[in-house]
Amino acid sequence: MFTKHVDASLLLFSGLLAFSPALAEEVKTLPSTHNVPMSTRTSIVMQNLLSQMGMSLPDDDKDMPKPTPAPQPEPQPTPKPKPAPEPEPKPTPKPEPKPEPEPEEDDFFGDDEDDDFFSSDLSYEEMKQKMKKDYADTKAAWQKEYDETVAKWAKAKKQYVKNIDKHKSATIDIEAQAQQALTVSSPLMVSAVSNPLDSMRPGEFYVIPNAMDVPIKNQAFRGTCAAFAGVRAMETVLIQRDIAADLSEQHFYWLSKPSCQKSPCNDKQSGSWFTDGLLNSKQNSEGVLSEANCPYVALPISTNETQTPLGFCKFKPGIRSGAFQHKLTLNQALQEIRANHPVMAGVKLSDNFYEDAIITAGNIGKYSGKTDSHAGGHAILFVGYIRLPSSMNEGDYCMVTANSWGDGWAAGGYACITENWLRKHQIAFDSLSSVEITSEYEKHML
Repeated sequence: MFTKHVDASLLLFSGLLAFSPALAEEVKTLPSTHNVPMSTRTSIVMQNLLSQMGMSLPDDDKDMPKPTPAPQPEPQPTPKPKPAPEPEPKPTPKPEPKPEPEPEEDDFFGDDEDDDFFSSDLSYEEMKQKMKKDYADTKAAWQKEYDETVAKWAKAKKQYVKNIDKHKSATIDIEAQAQQALTVSSPLMVSAVSNPLDSMRPGEFYVIPNAMDVPIKNQAFRGTCAAFAGVRAMETVLIQRDIAADLSEQHFYWLSKPSCQKSPCNDKQSGSWFTDGLLNSKQNSEGVLSEANCPYVALPISTNETQTPLGFCKFKPGIRSGAFQHKLTLNQALQEIRANHPVMAGVKLSDNFYEDAIITAGNIGKYSGKTDSHAGGHAILFVGYIRLPSSMNEGDYCMVTANSWGDGWAAGGYACITENWLRKHQIAFDSLSSVEITSEYEKHML
């Protein structure tokens, strides 16, 4: 599925692209200085995460001072009226000629009689009260949507809890996958962004523009987490330019495992690394297929891990990876997020990763009584960060994370993982800064 919000300034495709599906147009992330309004979805997720840390989104109404009533003068006794003198007779005035009517000026704001703000029928106090009411109505509508969304998450969580053991069984040896990953000969320079935490106060946050408008997906019980992280990174680059794409995790996983394409691999070889999928998407003419052309199969096949040869897929050109940075440090990953580059992360898991929306080092062992209840690994996507209060003793920040276990995990599929937890469980980090839309795929966008 693909949705394009047409903006000619964002898509400058050459007419030459129509002649060859191998040609493509690069789409880059937004500049770090570009301001984008926060979507309702983003505000709901962030409010939920902040509330679980005892904080909240800024609320203008809470900060708005109540108007101080003006002091009223003390009542004075009413003086007795003096008798008015008799008026002297005045001469009868001569009638003046009627003035010519002046031509009407054009109304800059039009003749909209329903425009209450500029209507002379409303006093300043009435306009102020109307604006306060509109603001209150907007807040009430947001709160209603927030409550309904959280209720849906709670319902989805019940199903997720039933499947926790299955999710554990689908984790992979992420460290081995990272070590076996293809090597990039010319790594890119990390974005030159100053310390992203400078001047941030506890509770302040940054989220990559539109990143939470990419739907949360569910890998079910296959070891395809790296494919979901890689595809979501590509979709996050595109959504920053108002390009909403739905790419195929099924095909990305297949691309990530070249040795399992010609002949099947068994489930003991489960798992992949996002770097391999990104590189191989650059080297084939199709790139990553769309979900419509190669839908995800949730059920694993123990004797055919990649479900090769993907006979049910239509190999029509899609989207390829563009520029990416691999083998980042955690500090560099933070800088990349501030540069609007989504960061694919490989981590080892602990018991509280399955249970909490705020994943902390202090809560490791809370649910199992062990410091590391599960040695499996997992791939996730970082899309933002929150400045932490020092009282938490969990480092300076937590990474806002999108997972691929459905809306029932954490807060609607999102969590915030603290710096201290990540330093204990990190494996590797890669970031993505651009993708390439093939000319054939571009034809279906317009």
